[in-house]
Amino acid sequence: MVQKTEVILARSIIFTSLAGNQTAFFSKLSKELGKKNIDCHVINFHETSNKILEEDGIDHYNIYDYFPNADLKNAATLFREYISKYKIGNPNLLFSHERTNFNITRSDELKLKYVNYLHALEKITESIISKNQNQNITVIQETGGFASLISMYYISRYFELDHWFLEPSFFKGRIFATKNSIYAPEVIQENISNVSQELIDYLDKTKRQKDIVITVKDKSHYQSPWKKILNSYNLKRLFIKSYEKHVLKKREEFSYIFHHVKTYVRMYLNKMRLGSHYQQLPNSKYIYFPFHVPGDVALTIRTPEFLDQYSLIYYLARIIPLDYKLVIKEHPARVGAVAPSRILEILKNYDNVALLDQTINTYDILENMDLLITINSKTGAEAISNGKRVITMGDAFYKR
Repeated sequence: MVQKTEVILARSIIFTSLAGNQTAFFSKLSKELGKKNIDCHVINFHETSNKILEEDGIDHYNIYDYFPNADLKNAATLFREYISKYKIGNPNLLFSHERTNFNITRSDELKLKYVNYLHALEKITESIISKNQNQNITVIQETGGFASLISMYYISRYFELDHWFLEPSFFKGRIFATKNSIYAPEVIQENISNVSQELIDYLDKTKRQKDIVITVKDKSHYQSPWKKILNSYNLKRLFIKSYEKHVLKKREEFSYIFHHVKTYVRMYLNKMRLGSHYQQLPNSKYIYFPFHVPGDVALTIRTPEFLDQYSLIYYLARIIPLDYKLVIKEHPARVGAVAPSRILEILKNYDNVALLDQTINTYDILENMDLLITINSKTGAEAISNGKRVITMGDAFYKR
Protein backbone atom coordinates (compact mmCIF):
# COMPACT_ATOMS: atom_id res chain seq x y z
CA MET A 1 0.00 0.00 0.00
CA VAL A 2 1.20 3.52 -0.74
CA GLN A 3 -0.32 6.85 0.15
CA LYS A 4 -1.92 8.69 -2.74
CA THR A 5 -0.29 12.09 -2.35
CA GLU A 6 2.04 14.57 -4.01
CA VAL A 7 4.93 16.85 -3.15
CA ILE A 8 4.00 19.97 -1.19
CA LEU A 9 5.17 22.90 -3.34
CA ALA A 10 4.81 26.41 -2.01
CA ARG A 11 6.53 29.76 -1.99
CA SER A 12 4.60 30.77 1.10
CA ILE A 13 3.32 28.61 3.97
CA ILE A 14 0.77 29.30 6.69
CA PHE A 15 1.15 27.31 9.92
CA THR A 16 -1.22 27.31 12.89
CA SER A 17 0.06 26.84 16.43
CA LEU A 18 -2.10 25.75 19.36
CA ALA A 19 0.57 25.43 22.06
CA GLY A 20 3.97 26.68 23.12
CA ASN A 21 5.89 23.60 21.92
CA GLN A 22 4.24 23.91 18.50
CA THR A 23 5.13 27.61 18.33
CA ALA A 24 8.79 26.87 19.12
CA PHE A 25 8.86 24.16 16.44
CA PHE A 26 7.19 26.24 13.73
CA SER A 27 9.41 29.20 14.55
CA LYS A 28 12.58 27.15 13.99
CA LEU A 29 11.10 25.52 10.90
CA SER A 30 10.13 28.92 9.47
CA LYS A 31 13.68 30.19 9.94
CA GLU A 32 15.08 27.21 8.04
CA LEU A 33 12.52 27.52 5.25
CA GLY A 34 13.29 31.23 5.04
CA LYS A 35 16.84 30.31 4.01
CA LYS A 36 15.26 28.58 1.00
CA ASN A 37 13.27 31.71 0.11
CA ILE A 38 9.98 30.31 1.40
CA ASP A 39 7.93 32.88 3.30
CA CYS A 40 6.31 31.51 6.45
CA HIS A 41 3.46 32.88 8.53
CA VAL A 42 2.30 31.51 11.89
CA ILE A 43 -1.25 32.03 13.14
CA ASN A 44 -1.00 31.62 16.89
CA PHE A 45 -3.77 30.40 19.19
CA HIS A 46 -1.42 30.55 22.19
CA GLU A 47 -0.80 34.15 23.23
CA THR A 48 2.05 33.50 25.66
CA SER A 49 4.32 32.06 22.98
CA ASN A 50 3.97 35.03 20.63
CA LYS A 51 7.24 36.32 22.12
CA ILE A 52 9.07 33.33 20.60
CA LEU A 53 7.95 34.37 17.13
CA GLU A 54 8.73 38.01 17.81
CA GLU A 55 12.28 37.22 18.94
CA ASP A 56 12.88 35.01 15.89
CA GLY A 57 11.46 37.61 13.51
CA ILE A 58 8.73 35.32 12.14
CA ASP A 59 5.63 36.87 10.59
CA HIS A 60 2.88 35.94 13.01
CA TYR A 61 -0.69 36.74 13.95
CA ASN A 62 -2.37 36.62 17.34
CA ILE A 63 -5.77 35.16 16.49
CA TYR A 64 -7.43 36.94 19.42
CA ASP A 65 -6.55 40.37 18.04
CA TYR A 66 -8.89 39.75 15.11
CA PHE A 67 -12.06 38.65 16.87
CA PRO A 68 -15.26 40.39 15.71
CA ASN A 69 -17.64 42.28 17.98
CA ALA A 70 -19.79 39.22 18.59
CA ASP A 71 -21.44 37.78 21.69
CA LEU A 72 -23.77 34.93 22.60
CA LYS A 73 -26.80 36.98 21.53
CA ASN A 74 -25.83 37.44 17.89
CA ALA A 75 -23.65 34.32 17.51
CA ALA A 76 -26.50 32.19 16.12
CA THR A 77 -27.32 34.66 13.34
CA LEU A 78 -23.68 35.14 12.38
CA PHE A 79 -23.03 31.41 12.49
CA ARG A 80 -25.85 30.72 10.02
CA GLU A 81 -24.31 33.27 7.65
CA TYR A 82 -20.85 31.75 8.01
CA ILE A 83 -21.83 28.13 7.41
CA SER A 84 -23.40 29.22 4.14
CA LYS A 85 -20.48 31.42 3.16
CA TYR A 86 -17.82 28.79 3.89
CA LYS A 87 -19.92 25.85 2.67
CA ILE A 88 -19.84 23.91 5.93
CA GLY A 89 -22.10 20.95 5.25
CA ASN A 90 -23.00 19.69 8.72
CA PRO A 91 -21.92 22.22 11.36
CA ASN A 92 -23.42 20.24 14.23
CA LEU A 93 -20.92 17.48 13.46
CA LEU A 94 -18.08 19.92 14.08
CA PHE A 95 -19.33 20.61 17.59
CA SER A 96 -18.87 17.00 18.76
CA HIS A 97 -15.10 17.34 19.10
CA GLU A 98 -15.33 20.41 21.34
CA ARG A 99 -18.16 18.89 23.36
CA THR A 100 -16.21 15.69 23.98
CA ASN A 101 -12.78 17.17 24.66
CA PHE A 102 -13.66 20.40 26.49
CA ASN A 103 -17.08 19.48 27.89
CA ILE A 104 -18.68 22.50 26.23
CA THR A 105 -22.40 21.76 26.42
CA ARG A 106 -23.96 25.01 25.21
CA SER A 107 -24.48 25.26 21.44
CA ASP A 108 -24.46 29.06 21.52
CA GLU A 109 -21.00 29.00 23.10
CA LEU A 110 -19.76 26.70 20.35
CA LYS A 111 -21.32 28.86 17.65
CA LEU A 112 -19.61 31.94 19.09
CA LYS A 113 -16.27 30.15 19.10
CA TYR A 114 -16.58 29.26 15.43
CA VAL A 115 -17.80 32.77 14.56
CA ASN A 116 -14.75 34.29 16.25
CA TYR A 117 -12.32 31.91 14.60
CA LEU A 118 -13.81 32.01 11.10
CA HIS A 119 -14.00 35.80 11.09
CA ALA A 120 -10.47 36.26 12.44
CA LEU A 121 -8.91 33.66 10.13
CA GLU A 122 -10.55 35.20 7.08
CA LYS A 123 -9.08 38.60 7.93
CA ILE A 124 -5.64 37.17 8.63
CA THR A 125 -5.62 35.06 5.48
CA GLU A 126 -6.64 38.06 3.40
CA SER A 127 -3.70 39.97 4.87
CA ILE A 128 -1.26 37.15 4.08
CA ILE A 129 -2.56 36.84 0.53
CA SER A 130 -2.10 40.58 -0.04
CA LYS A 131 1.51 40.28 1.17
CA ASN A 132 2.22 37.37 -1.15
CA GLN A 133 0.79 38.43 -4.49
CA ASN A 134 1.32 35.88 -7.28
CA GLN A 135 2.82 33.33 -4.91
CA ASN A 136 1.68 29.80 -4.25
CA ILE A 137 0.36 29.80 -0.67
CA THR A 138 -0.14 26.52 1.20
CA VAL A 139 -1.67 25.91 4.63
CA ILE A 140 -0.16 23.18 6.83
CA GLN A 141 -1.66 22.02 10.14
CA GLU A 142 -1.46 19.13 12.55
CA THR A 143 -4.51 16.88 12.18
CA GLY A 144 -7.21 17.57 14.75
CA GLY A 145 -10.88 18.28 15.23
CA PHE A 146 -10.63 21.44 17.33
CA ALA A 147 -12.49 24.56 16.20
CA SER A 148 -9.20 26.32 15.49
CA LEU A 149 -7.95 23.70 13.03
CA ILE A 150 -11.30 23.03 11.40
CA SER A 151 -11.98 26.75 10.92
CA MET A 152 -8.60 27.19 9.23
CA TYR A 153 -9.39 24.26 6.97
CA TYR A 154 -12.62 25.84 5.74
CA ILE A 155 -11.00 29.25 5.33
CA SER A 156 -8.28 27.62 3.20
CA ARG A 157 -10.87 26.06 0.94
CA TYR A 158 -12.80 29.36 0.77
CA PHE A 159 -9.70 31.11 -0.59
CA GLU A 160 -8.83 28.08 -2.75
CA LEU A 161 -5.52 27.53 -0.97
CA ASP A 162 -4.14 24.01 -0.79
CA HIS A 163 -4.47 22.66 2.71
CA TRP A 164 -2.50 19.80 4.25
CA PHE A 165 -3.25 17.93 7.47
CA LEU A 166 -0.21 16.13 8.92
CA GLU A 167 -0.48 13.14 11.25
CA PRO A 168 1.72 10.24 12.41
CA SER A 169 1.70 7.32 10.01
CA PHE A 170 1.81 3.61 10.73
CA PHE A 171 5.60 3.71 10.32
CA LYS A 172 7.84 5.36 12.90
CA GLY A 173 9.49 8.56 11.73
CA ARG A 174 6.99 8.99 8.87
CA ILE A 175 3.87 11.08 8.53
CA PHE A 176 0.70 11.09 6.48
CA ALA A 177 0.08 14.31 4.57
CA THR A 178 -3.57 14.62 3.51
CA LYS A 179 -4.46 17.26 0.97
CA ASN A 180 -7.73 19.25 1.05
CA SER A 181 -9.63 16.77 3.19
CA ILE A 182 -10.52 16.26 6.85
CA TYR A 183 -10.87 12.52 6.36
CA ALA A 184 -8.38 9.67 6.62
CA PRO A 185 -5.40 9.59 4.24
CA GLU A 186 -6.17 7.84 0.99
CA VAL A 187 -4.04 4.77 0.45
CA ILE A 188 -4.08 2.86 -2.81
CA GLN A 189 -3.27 -0.80 -3.39
CA GLU A 190 -0.46 -1.48 -5.79
CA ASN A 191 1.06 -4.69 -7.10
CA ILE A 192 4.61 -4.31 -5.86
CA SER A 193 6.99 -6.96 -7.12
CA ASN A 194 10.12 -5.60 -5.46
CA VAL A 195 9.53 -4.84 -1.79
CA SER A 196 12.45 -2.91 -0.31
CA GLN A 197 14.65 -4.64 2.23
CA GLU A 198 14.16 -1.59 4.48
CA LEU A 199 10.41 -2.28 4.69
CA ILE A 200 10.92 -6.00 5.31
CA ASP A 201 13.43 -5.28 8.08
CA TYR A 202 11.13 -2.68 9.64
CA LEU A 203 8.13 -5.03 9.79
CA ASP A 204 10.24 -7.89 11.12
CA LYS A 205 11.74 -5.67 13.83
CA THR A 206 8.30 -4.33 14.79
CA LYS A 207 6.89 -7.84 15.21
CA ARG A 208 9.96 -9.05 17.08
CA GLN A 209 10.12 -6.11 19.49
CA LYS A 210 6.33 -5.70 19.64
CA ASP A 211 6.59 -1.96 19.05
CA ILE A 212 3.70 0.45 18.71
CA VAL A 213 4.03 3.86 17.10
CA ILE A 214 4.12 6.64 19.69
CA THR A 215 5.10 10.19 18.80
CA VAL A 216 7.50 11.97 21.17
CA LYS A 217 4.92 14.58 22.15
CA ASP A 218 2.39 11.87 23.08
CA LYS A 219 4.64 9.62 25.20
CA SER A 220 3.44 11.16 28.46
CA HIS A 221 -0.13 10.08 27.62
CA TYR A 222 0.96 6.44 27.87
CA GLN A 223 1.69 6.74 31.58
CA SER A 224 -0.69 5.33 34.17
CA PRO A 225 -3.33 7.81 35.42
CA TRP A 226 -1.71 8.32 38.85
CA LYS A 227 1.65 9.12 37.22
CA LYS A 228 -0.07 11.73 35.07
CA ILE A 229 -1.44 13.39 38.21
CA LEU A 230 1.84 13.29 40.16
CA ASN A 231 4.11 13.95 37.18
CA SER A 232 6.34 16.90 38.11
CA TYR A 233 6.18 18.29 34.57
CA ASN A 234 2.38 18.21 34.56
CA LEU A 235 2.21 19.88 37.97
CA LYS A 236 4.58 22.59 36.78
CA ARG A 237 2.53 23.09 33.62
CA LEU A 238 -0.65 23.32 35.70
CA PHE A 239 0.83 26.14 37.76
CA ILE A 240 2.20 27.97 34.71
CA LYS A 241 -1.01 27.66 32.68
CA SER A 242 -3.11 28.81 35.65
CA TYR A 243 -0.82 31.80 36.17
CA GLU A 244 -0.89 32.73 32.48
CA LYS A 245 -4.67 32.45 32.29
CA HIS A 246 -5.78 34.03 35.56
CA VAL A 247 -2.95 36.49 36.31
CA LEU A 248 -1.52 37.44 32.93
CA LYS A 249 -4.94 37.05 31.23
CA LYS A 250 -3.38 35.23 28.30
CA ARG A 251 -5.69 33.32 25.98
CA GLU A 252 -5.15 29.99 24.24
CA GLU A 253 -7.06 27.17 22.59
CA PHE A 254 -6.42 24.75 25.47
CA SER A 255 -7.61 27.06 28.22
CA TYR A 256 -10.00 24.60 29.88
CA ILE A 257 -7.58 23.89 32.72
CA PHE A 258 -10.02 22.68 35.37
CA HIS A 259 -11.64 20.30 32.90
CA HIS A 260 -8.26 18.68 32.15
CA VAL A 261 -7.48 18.29 35.86
CA LYS A 262 -10.87 16.66 36.47
CA THR A 263 -10.26 14.35 33.51
CA TYR A 264 -6.97 13.04 34.94
CA VAL A 265 -8.47 12.54 38.40
CA ARG A 266 -11.50 10.79 36.92
CA MET A 267 -9.24 8.49 34.87
CA TYR A 268 -7.39 7.45 38.02
CA LEU A 269 -10.64 6.76 39.89
CA ASN A 270 -12.08 4.87 36.91
CA LYS A 271 -9.02 2.64 36.72
CA MET A 272 -9.29 1.88 40.43
CA ARG A 273 -12.98 1.06 40.09
CA LEU A 274 -12.33 -1.35 37.23
CA GLY A 275 -9.26 -2.87 38.88
CA SER A 276 -10.81 -6.21 39.89
CA HIS A 277 -12.42 -6.69 36.47
CA TYR A 278 -9.23 -6.71 34.39
CA GLN A 279 -8.45 -10.16 32.96
CA GLN A 280 -5.68 -11.95 31.15
CA LEU A 281 -6.13 -13.43 27.67
CA PRO A 282 -8.74 -16.24 27.63
CA ASN A 283 -7.84 -19.81 26.75
CA SER A 284 -10.84 -19.99 24.41
CA LYS A 285 -11.16 -18.54 20.93
CA TYR A 286 -11.65 -14.81 20.89
CA ILE A 287 -12.35 -11.73 18.77
CA TYR A 288 -10.58 -8.51 19.67
CA PHE A 289 -12.06 -5.00 19.81
CA PRO A 290 -9.58 -2.27 20.86
CA PHE A 291 -10.99 0.90 22.38
CA HIS A 292 -10.21 4.08 20.51
CA VAL A 293 -9.11 7.29 22.19
CA PRO A 294 -12.41 8.89 23.26
CA GLY A 295 -12.91 12.20 21.51
CA ASP A 296 -10.18 11.63 18.94
CA VAL A 297 -10.69 13.22 15.52
CA ALA A 298 -10.76 9.70 14.06
CA LEU A 299 -14.14 9.31 15.76
CA THR A 300 -15.60 12.79 16.25
CA ILE A 301 -15.03 13.95 12.67
CA ARG A 302 -14.11 10.96 10.54
CA THR A 303 -16.48 8.32 11.92
CA PRO A 304 -19.03 10.06 14.17
CA GLU A 305 -21.58 7.25 13.87
CA PHE A 306 -19.37 5.12 16.14
CA LEU A 307 -18.47 7.76 18.72
CA ASP A 308 -20.41 5.72 21.29
CA GLN A 309 -18.14 2.67 21.40
CA TYR A 310 -20.10 1.00 24.20
CA SER A 311 -23.19 0.60 22.03
CA LEU A 312 -21.03 -1.07 19.42
CA ILE A 313 -19.63 -3.49 22.01
CA TYR A 314 -23.18 -4.38 23.07
CA TYR A 315 -24.01 -5.17 19.47
CA LEU A 316 -20.88 -7.26 18.92
CA ALA A 317 -21.52 -9.21 22.12
CA ARG A 318 -24.93 -10.18 20.75
CA ILE A 319 -23.80 -11.36 17.33
CA ILE A 320 -20.44 -13.11 17.74
CA PRO A 321 -20.43 -16.93 17.53
CA LEU A 322 -21.36 -18.76 20.74
CA ASP A 323 -17.95 -20.40 21.14
CA TYR A 324 -16.06 -17.08 21.03
CA LYS A 325 -15.17 -14.43 23.58
CA LEU A 326 -15.13 -10.74 22.74
CA VAL A 327 -12.07 -9.21 24.39
CA ILE A 328 -11.89 -5.45 24.76
CA LYS A 329 -8.99 -3.30 25.90
CA GLU A 330 -8.60 0.37 26.75
CA HIS A 331 -6.36 2.50 24.57
CA PRO A 332 -2.91 2.55 26.23
CA ALA A 333 -2.83 6.36 26.05
CA ARG A 334 -6.20 6.74 27.80
CA VAL A 335 -6.40 4.12 30.50
CA GLY A 336 -9.29 5.10 32.74
CA ALA A 337 -10.96 7.25 30.12
CA VAL A 338 -13.76 4.72 29.66
CA ALA A 339 -17.02 4.98 31.60
CA PRO A 340 -16.91 2.31 34.35
CA SER A 341 -20.70 2.23 34.71
CA ARG A 342 -21.14 1.23 31.09
CA ILE A 343 -18.25 -1.23 31.09
CA LEU A 344 -19.55 -2.92 34.24
CA GLU A 345 -23.04 -3.10 32.79
CA ILE A 346 -21.67 -4.86 29.71
CA LEU A 347 -19.66 -7.31 31.82
CA LYS A 348 -22.67 -7.98 34.03
CA ASN A 349 -25.01 -8.78 31.14
CA TYR A 350 -22.62 -10.56 28.77
CA ASP A 351 -20.31 -13.25 30.10
CA ASN A 352 -18.80 -13.58 26.64
CA VAL A 353 -17.06 -10.18 27.02
CA ALA A 354 -13.72 -9.77 28.82
CA LEU A 355 -11.94 -6.53 29.73
CA LEU A 356 -8.23 -7.13 29.24
CA ASP A 357 -5.53 -5.89 31.57
CA GLN A 358 -4.04 -2.78 29.99
CA THR A 359 -0.48 -4.09 30.47
CA ILE A 360 -0.97 -6.88 27.91
CA ASN A 361 1.00 -6.09 24.78
CA THR A 362 -1.10 -5.55 21.66
CA TYR A 363 1.02 -7.97 19.63
CA ASP A 364 0.37 -10.76 22.15
CA ILE A 365 -3.36 -10.19 21.69
CA LEU A 366 -3.06 -10.16 17.90
CA GLU A 367 -1.00 -13.34 17.86
CA ASN A 368 -3.75 -15.50 19.36
CA MET A 369 -6.94 -13.86 18.11
CA ASP A 370 -9.08 -15.11 15.22
CA LEU A 371 -10.42 -11.73 14.15
CA LEU A 372 -10.01 -8.04 14.92
CA ILE A 373 -13.01 -5.74 14.68
CA THR A 374 -12.19 -2.05 14.75
CA ILE A 375 -13.63 1.32 13.84
CA ASN A 376 -10.45 2.83 12.41
CA SER A 377 -7.69 2.12 14.94
CA LYS A 378 -4.06 1.77 13.82
CA THR A 379 -4.27 -1.63 15.50
CA GLY A 380 -6.05 -2.70 12.34
CA ALA A 381 -2.92 -2.00 10.30
CA GLU A 382 -0.80 -3.82 12.88
CA ALA A 383 -3.09 -6.83 12.60
CA ILE A 384 -2.93 -6.79 8.80
CA SER A 385 0.88 -6.65 8.93
CA ASN A 386 0.71 -9.79 11.07
CA GLY A 387 -1.47 -11.59 8.54
CA LYS A 388 -4.62 -11.42 10.66
CA ARG A 389 -8.20 -10.92 9.53
CA VAL A 390 -9.62 -7.45 10.14
CA ILE A 391 -13.06 -5.88 9.87
CA THR A 392 -12.93 -2.10 9.85
CA MET A 393 -16.17 -0.14 10.00
CA GLY A 394 -14.93 3.43 9.86
CA ASP A 395 -12.79 5.83 7.88
CA ALA A 396 -9.28 4.31 8.06
CA PHE A 397 -6.23 4.66 5.83
CA TYR A 398 -5.98 0.88 5.40
CA LYS A 399 -9.61 0.13 4.57
CA ARG A 400 -9.23 0.38 0.80
